Amino acid sequence: MKHSVIELNEFLNIDGPDYVILPENDGVNSYPGFSGWKHTEDTLEILRERAMGENNARYGLVLTAEERAKCAPKGDYSGANNSQAKTFILTDPSGEEHSVTGRLRPFCKEHNISFSTMHTAILHNRKGTRSNGWEIRKGEEG
Repeated sequence: MKHSVIELNEFLNIDGPDYVILPENDGVNSYPGFSGWKHTEDTLEILRERAMGENNARYGLVLTAEERAKCAPKGDYSGANNSQAKTFILTDPSGEEHSVTGRLRPFCKEHNISFSTMHTAILHNRKGTRSNGWEIRKGEEG
């Protein structure tokens, strides 16, 4: 449902236009907001003030213990704890295999390997041994 400028100005109790017209969308550049219109700074300030303090829908809201328990628990979801972590199998120059899940950069630093070399080998699906003697391949997805 479209509202006229007059209705919106009366609703917000302001004088003058509450918007600026953006250039036509040329199909390449898209503009945020609603159909090429953008609120002026004055209108944004009025809208901001109208939702402050007691006017805010979440003002004074206190979550119960049960509601807090439903929220995601805080924890370390990096490395192997990340459900989307990738597993890599690295073979050192002596032929020993190392399985690394999610923490490739620290592993490379610990073994004095260039992370960018290993990462690029995976990224571009390069097979074989790197010039540093190490080999890397993707591990099994599981």
